[in-house]
Amino acid sequence: AHGQTALATASPSSFTEYIEKQPPHIQHLLGNLHTDNIDLDYWIQAINEGTVTIATDGSVAKRKGYFAVVFHTEELTIRFQGPCDGNEALMTSYRTELTGILSALYLLQALIKFTGTTPSGAPPLFCDNISAVKRTNAPTLPGVKVHVSPDFDLVQEIRTIKQDIPEFTAS
Repeated sequence: AHGQTALATASPSSFTEYIEKQPPHIQHLLGNLHTDNIDLDYWIQAINEGTVTIATDGSVAKRKGYFAVVFHTEELTIRFQGPCDGNEALMTSYRTELTGILSALYLLQALIKFTGTTPSGAPPLFCDNISAVKRTNAPTLPGVKVHVSPDFDLVQEIRTIKQDIPEFTAS
């Protein structure tokens, strides 16, 4: 019931190998994602049909940060989570929310680049931290330095990844 897509069928182990060849920070931010369970044809078709919803969340417990990501359709779900690393003094809910958004975008980008498809749209992304959503949807002001805002690098990376995903929207 997945229908036909324009992408070349690739075995899940090939996608696993693709993820394993990503830079260490991307592998780390994909947390405990089980790539061998991902039906690439299904997810690319669902993205193109607009039936995918993405949700992210982040939290801090005992000065350690964590994030969770869910890609959802009526039929299937991809779930993964991981740590938000960094200095304990800088660990905030805001930072973990940004890490969740970035992790979701890395997976979306990997699906698109590995399959060589250009999606007709991008799924909505839901995050319950309005500050994180507003910050990632707004331009970075000139003159902001990394040492002024510890989340600057995450926000810039989110914007960079979003540029590779046509029509991406965040809510």
